[in-house]
Amino acid sequence: MPTPAKINSRFGKLYQQLKQGYKPWLDEEDLIAGLNWRQEIPKAIKNSDIFLACFSHKSVTKNGYIQRELKYALSEYTEKPPGSIFLIPVRLEDCSLPDLEISALEIKLSDLHWVDYWSQNGFEKILRSIEYQRSQLGSKHQPTQVKQETIEKIEPEDAKTCFSRGNDLYGLGKYEEAIAAYDQAIAIKPDDPDAWYNKACCYGSQNNLDLALENLQRAIQLDNENKEMAKTDTDFDNIRSDPRF
Repeated sequence: MPTPAKINSRFGKLYQQLKQGYKPWLDEEDLIAGLNWRQEIPKAIKNSDIFLACFSHKSVTKNGYIQRELKYALSEYTEKPPGSIFLIPVRLEDCSLPDLEISALEIKLSDLHWVDYWSQNGFEKILRSIEYQRSQLGSKHQPTQVKQETIEKIEPEDAKTCFSRGNDLYGLGKYEEAIAAYDQAIAIKPDDPDAWYNKACCYGSQNNLDLALENLQRAIQLDNENKEMAKTDTDFDNIRSDPRF
C-alpha cells in the first residue's frame, strides 16, 4: 500500500502538471492568508470550470469539511447543462470512492466515471476531460498548450521527478523499475528518507528481507518516524514475522 508520502507526491505532481497549461486553484497554495477559508473555498468551487476530487484510502474515510466540499461540488454539478463535465473523481491509489449522494437531487458520486491518476496515461485522461469541457464552454479561455511534448518537458530529471516516477511504477506493481527510479532519486539526493523508505517497501513486497531491512534502516536513520510507520505498513507484512525485522 502506498505510503502517505507517495500519495502526497502524486497530488503535488498533478498540481504542478496542471499549472503548465491551466490555472488550478489549491487552497494550500492559492488561498490568501487572512481570508475566511470557509467562504473562499465554496466560492472557488462555484467559479471553477472543473473540480478535480482527489481520493486516497485516507481521504475517503475522513469526516468533516472535506465531505462538505464534495457535497457542494456535487450540488454544483447538478446545475450544469446535461452532458457537461464539472466534477472529475481522481483516484491517487487503488481505493473505493466514498458513498456520497444528494438524495433530493438524485445524484451520486459513484455515478461519475473516475480516473486512476497512478495508472498509465492517467494524466492524459484528465486532460481529455478538461479539454472536452473547454470545448463545451466555447473555448472562452485561451487555448491550452498542454500536449504530450509538454508533459515530457515538465518532468526534468531531478530527484523529485525520479521519486514520483518510482511511486507511479510502484502503483503498477513494477517493483524493479520503481527501485531503479528511487535509486536515481537517491543518487541526486542521498538524504531523502522517503526514497529510501519507498525502496524498502518495494523489496518488502518482493519478500527480499535483507535489502528491505538495509534500505529501511537508512530511512529510519534519516527520519525516525519511519520506524513507527513500518510497524503497520502492509508492504512489510510478508517479512514482519522474521526476528530480524
